Amino acid sequence: MPRPHAPAPRSTAADDPPAASAAGKGLRPCALARAQHYIDHHLAERIGLADIANAACVSRYHFARMFRLSTGHSPMQYLLQRRIERARQLLLSGRHSVSTVAYELGFFDQSHFVNSFRRVTGATPGWYARHNRDIAGADTPGAVPDNDSDRMPGTARLCLPAA
Repeated sequence: MPRPHAPAPRSTAADDPPAASAAGKGLRPCALARAQHYIDHHLAERIGLADIANAACVSRYHFARMFRLSTGHSPMQYLLQRRIERARQLLLSGRHSVSTVAYELGFFDQSHFVNSFRRVTGATPGWYARHNRDIAGADTPGAVPDNDSDRMPGTARLCLPAA
């Protein structure tokens, strides 16, 4: 006689595609926003995983896994990306030296900043600043002409060294 309440077969991780199994996972939007806000407002400080996790009100182990699911980057990779984005802005302004930018963004020293910047952008901070200071204005002579239709008219492309 067949069993009327036989358990359903279990699905394995191999049955589900990775994207489907991760759908709906990650940090809650408010926790992610708290973490990103903390990072953005403490770029000049020494920030550890525990500091960011505390700001998000989550344990550091759970936070690291969920942050990666939410953003596609580890918290430390995200922090480095934000610091490099801010460094680009400061360098393009022309009012800050490389050593000042390194100090203002919480890098251990200028060498650490230069190596991190080069690893992320493919250029040294000095090269980036020299070759892009004029281009950032787009109205100044020497700007790279805008030939791409996907950008807004009048914006210039910033230079990076050829790979």
